[in-house]
Amino acid sequence: MKKGIALFIFIAVTVILIFSWPNIRKNYFPEKEAEHLIKQYYQSLIQEDYEKAFDVLFLQDKEEDADEDFSMGTTLTKAQARDFYMEKIAFLKEQNYAIKDFNITDVEYSDGHTFWHHLMLQVEINGAKKRLHETVFMREGKLMIGEKEDPYARFRDGKMKIEIKKPE
Repeated sequence: MKKGIALFIFIAVTVILIFSWPNIRKNYFPEKEAEHLIKQYYQSLIQEDYEKAFDVLFLQDKEEDADEDFSMGTTLTKAQARDFYMEKIAFLKEQNYAIKDFNITDVEYSDGHTFWHHLMLQVEINGAKKRLHETVFMREGKLMIGEKEDPYARFRDGKMKIEIKKPE
């Protein structure tokens, strides 16, 4: 009888942990949640599943020449933002731009709880392969792409108020 109760308790705890792991990861291990979203975002770009990539981005109306680091979201509806994101992706395809691979190289902490991930991307632009550094932040459970070295990053991030033209 005691073995049956112990087995039942073990199975119950295991099932609870399995089904609650996403919440536990999100609330108690934010770095792991960010890594999960980063992998989802970049794998989606590599596999050209742009709808899935769009779903993990923090959308913002930052003007390109604005001084602030980020805005408080977007005034566009989700459908309008998705359409604009797909316009940006179409522009990337016209430029023969593709992410081929990525690697999370480091997690950097600022004040003990603020963090961002450093990534090394392998991209192809018009057949030329490049390795570029990029940073990724989390805001409100979504990803913000930090444009480090990739001049085309703004055409696949969550910024909604940008002019779609070839970078100089």
